Amino acid sequence: MKSLLFAGLIIIAFISGYYLFRPANIQLATVDVNRFHQLTADPNAVIIDVRTPEEFTAGHLDRAVNSDFYDQTQFPRFLDSLNKNNRYLLYCRSGNRSRQARKLMEEKGFTKVSDLDGGITAWQAANLPLIK
Repeated sequence: MKSLLFAGLIIIAFISGYYLFRPANIQLATVDVNRFHQLTADPNAVIIDVRTPEEFTAGHLDRAVNSDFYDQTQFPRFLDSLNKNNRYLLYCRSGNRSRQARKLMEEKGFTKVSDLDGGITAWQAANLPLIK
């Protein structure tokens, strides 16, 4: 019983230490459509549409670049070509692919990545503009 308690305390200490000592500039989050819209006003932010090329052509956010998350040959190469210190804004149709892409970017060492909760569906529901 004591060893189990000790192991639990070590795990808690490790997790606490990670959050206390990770770099302060890490900004990784799923954000709502209002916050995402605000973030797109930053001219230095790179907006990435992780949907398929066909979905992208049907309508996308202004300044967005397309890199298909489902293309697991090309997508990791695309991420490797990016500067890990830039601000990135990700979106897809519903938020699932962009959330997975954000987690992958976090694993690769990116520090400023936001993904749109609800994806382009939430963007359209908020009557925000698309490029067609």
